[in-house]
Amino acid sequence: MSDSSAADRLGASGVDPQDGFCARFGQLLAALNISQNEFARQLGSTSAFISNLARGKSRPGLDFLAKISTTFGVSLDWLVLGKGTLRGDPFIDPEWLHTAALRVELAMLMAAGNPEAKALVSELLGERPPALTVTPARQALLDMLAAATSRDPLVTSLYNRYLSQRDPVERARAALRAAMQQLQANSSDPLAALINQSKQAPDAGGSVVQTAFGGSNKFAGGDFHEH
Repeated sequence: MSDSSAADRLGASGVDPQDGFCARFGQLLAALNISQNEFARQLGSTSAFISNLARGKSRPGLDFLAKISTTFGVSLDWLVLGKGTLRGDPFIDPEWLHTAALRVELAMLMAAGNPEAKALVSELLGERPPALTVTPARQALLDMLAAATSRDPLVTSLYNRYLSQRDPVERARAALRAAMQQLQANSSDPLAALINQSKQAPDAGGSVVQTAFGGSNKFAGGDFHEH
């Protein structure tokens, strides 16, 4: 199996969280594209022990895990705990990055004296109820936010998805194919949802929108509270 196809199997986070050590060890062998015998030789181990690791019949000690990490450049967090990526590359949470980028843009517009930005900030912080209609001023603000952050979800999604792929040519080709298939990443961020709703509204001058800002919003595997 090639490095590129093995990396594709690892997915965005570099590992399927449902897999255990045995499955990650198999992924490692595939990503390295070497046989169990060669893996054992480079570690000064036996083929029988490596075979037992691959079948889940043996568990490595800490010293052996450290040797795997230093010999092959593998992340111990990934190998032992299934966290992060195989190589320990930095990982970006695309939805949180997009959420933060939207807040930065909104805060900058508010600081520049945009009254509609100030009103939207108050709504997001729960200081006033959300507007029930999208006025021309609100639509203009949402358009500015959308234009400033429209690429963030897709860029970070592709970055994470192909982070572990080592062949730069194949990685770029795979990212291009995926980019053509995905115009925008899904988001549960309320501000992003409001922007999406505004794009679908037939009449920006008085369209009714349903938006829940306050309380708890689910995204990126956790709860987000507007304060």
